[in-house]
Amino acid sequence: MITCFTSGSKGGTGKTTLSSLLALGCSAAGYRALLVDACSEGGATTSLLGGAPGPYLRDVLEGSAQLVEAVQVYSLPLGEEELDFYLLPNRGPLPSVSLEGFVEQLRRLANKYFDLVLIDMPAYQDPWYEEFLQRSDVVVKVVEPNPAAVAAGIVAWPPGVGDGDPLVVYALNQPRPYPKSVVKEFLDDLRRRFGKEAVVAVPYDYAASRVSPEMLGQVLSHVSDEFQDALYELAQRIIRPREGAAP
Repeated sequence: MITCFTSGSKGGTGKTTLSSLLALGCSAAGYRALLVDACSEGGATTSLLGGAPGPYLRDVLEGSAQLVEAVQVYSLPLGEEELDFYLLPNRGPLPSVSLEGFVEQLRRLANKYFDLVLIDMPAYQDPWYEEFLQRSDVVVKVVEPNPAAVAAGIVAWPPGVGDGDPLVVYALNQPRPYPKSVVKEFLDDLRRRFGKEAVVAVPYDYAASRVSPEMLGQVLSHVSDEFQDALYELAQRIIRPREGAAP
């Protein structure tokens, strides 16, 4: 099950935070989750680790490294224990090559070792990035409750629909505080247009907004129950199409 997190052309909506914390949450719950960093500036790689040695996704797409060589396992502090998670890191721009062979390799690897794959996409202008979405099983459109972010998410591939193939889920995220009335207005509009099941509301969470390598242990220990519930609901929407039941 391959899931892409996108916001279309709008940056700063919280794609990296949501995909990273969802990958860690699924790993803590016993799922084998692989997080793929497709950002040229190293989105998830920088947020979780501050940096990581190659080989990178860039190297895999260029053909200078094998996929199995680039996937790494890392350990993060979680209370008195450590949490292991899998990451395909990146640093530097990706080559505009066909993704058919890469995705086929990724699926074979996932079928053998992983329960789900989460791809952290950049805010993009180049239509080439749409191939990541077109070859995914689920597309999560991360939008903020403001007109520009919602409009960018709606027109991102596949435009509009909150269901279908691939399954499209809207994550109405608050990377910063918004008035409750504003959030409700956009939440009601998205649910009216795409269906209640297609929209997950993610509350603002101070701890989650502080994701960084130095703060990660504290973040994982202090995210609110409401934020965790939203991640759980998002995980249900992603995993259920394949399993037929909630995780």
